[in-house]
Amino acid sequence: MKRVFVLSVLSFVIVTASFGTDLELGFGGGINYQGTFNMKWKESVEHEWGTINNNGFGAFLFFDATYAEFSLFFNFSRHTWSFDEDQANDYSGTENAFTFEMELLGKYPFYFDSFVLFPLLGISYETPFWGGGMGIMAGIGADFNLTERLYLRGEILYGIRLIQVGIGKLYDSRPGHIPRIKLGIGYSFMGFKTR
Repeated sequence: MKRVFVLSVLSFVIVTASFGTDLELGFGGGINYQGTFNMKWKESVEHEWGTINNNGFGAFLFFDATYAEFSLFFNFSRHTWSFDEDQANDYSGTENAFTFEMELLGKYPFYFDSFVLFPLLGISYETPFWGGGMGIMAGIGADFNLTERLYLRGEILYGIRLIQVGIGKLYDSRPGHIPRIKLGIGYSFMGFKTR
């Protein structure tokens, strides 16, 4: 996981630096909702396919530049799992847990009179617990000017969780869906930029 974190930070620096000196830098935090739905996994060749669904709420921190955003999430999630065919009750259930996630997104801003609109595309990695792992994220976000340096940020994202980890003896897995909503307050070091 350390390698994923270091790689994410390095990617963030490279992406932002590659666009020259006209950078906007900032940071902030907020609240978010995240789900992970219809993820499938198998514990062995003979085992039936299992399904995992997660619902989580939490807080996040973000580090912002003109063309990139790096976020850290701390979520409380409720996980439910079941199997496609009837099995013993021991193989189905519900569990609550805290999860940690990192997200690196590229963005391209479009400036208007009092807000900025930006499409988003990138990757995420959730700690290995009931359907965690690597995912691809895409969506749209907007910043709304509050003061000269403060702004309100909202984002709606949809993702695909590609790799599942942390499910014990994992034999095979299939992708799941990740909807995410983020709402936060940011601080711009250079001042909020509009058209």
